[in-house]
Amino acid sequence: MPSESPDRNSRRAGRLPETRTKVGTPLRGHGHWILTVAFNRDGTVLASGGFDGTVRLWELARHGLLCSPLDGNDGSVNSVAFNPAGTLLAFGTVGSTVQWWDPTTGERIRSSPTGHRSSVNAVAFRPDGSLLASAGEDGTVLLWDPATGEQVCAPLRGHDDLVQAARTVTFSPDGTLLATGGDDGVARLWELG
Repeated sequence: MPSESPDRNSRRAGRLPETRTKVGTPLRGHGHWILTVAFNRDGTVLASGGFDGTVRLWELARHGLLCSPLDGNDGSVNSVAFNPAGTLLAFGTVGSTVQWWDPTTGERIRSSPTGHRSSVNAVAFRPDGSLLASAGEDGTVLLWDPATGEQVCAPLRGHDDLVQAARTVTFSPDGTLLATGGDDGVARLWELG
């Protein structure tokens, strides 16, 4: 029986392989801290959002910008997420908006006119792309229809004990549960229809 490579054995045991190598040159362009990064589904594009209020789309094959920086004109970009098809990029800003952009053209599609009362800390798409969830400094979690940019239900309130922010949000792999976490030290599960 052939022996397995040390790398394969270490991955199977949950350990990293011995060699961890930087890939290519650093992706430079933001004028300040980078607060969030996300890959598109096939791993060919990386979105980075920063304190400078911009999102940059990096084409990884050539280590360069795919288009001009996306400027939401609404303060720091706290979270970015691609929809599963890679045809829509959403980001949440310190200025309380959720914005939707076309990552292939770099054009803004829409911005949420209402919603959170303060900073949007996290955004995540449902695995089938039918919903976008956003978590806010105001303690609420909002669910959006990505096709229209409209809220689909009343705000989910579970981290809003006057001073508690909702910090993070994610969907279960089958899209039936939403998990949120907040400054209150609590993780909450929400059942979705």
